[in-house]
Amino acid sequence: MSFNNRNVSKVTKDLRRYPRHRTFRTGRIILSDMGKELDVTISELSPVGAKFRLTEATILPKTFEIIILSAHVNDSKTLRANLKWHKGSYAAVEFLKDLQN
Repeated sequence: MSFNNRNVSKVTKDLRRYPRHRTFRTGRIILSDMGKELDVTISELSPVGAKFRLTEATILPKTFEIIILSAHVNDSKTLRANLKWHKGSYAAVEFLKDLQN
């Protein structure tokens, strides 16, 4: 039995604890060890993780902080995250603490 990318993607999504929702939010990742901050565009978001596009090529560490920006400064969230995968200019993270908390 062979799987095409569409079938594999559907199976992967079914295994998530929470569904990701499509969004178009601005974010920033903080790479403390490198003394660097990078802007990202968050394309999918759930209470436990996110998928984003990097604005510049970089090697990401296993753990870092991500800021999910909001139009209202008080509504922006800074979360510690573990890198789940990184391919080209796209990456996905799992938050160490749920976004809702």
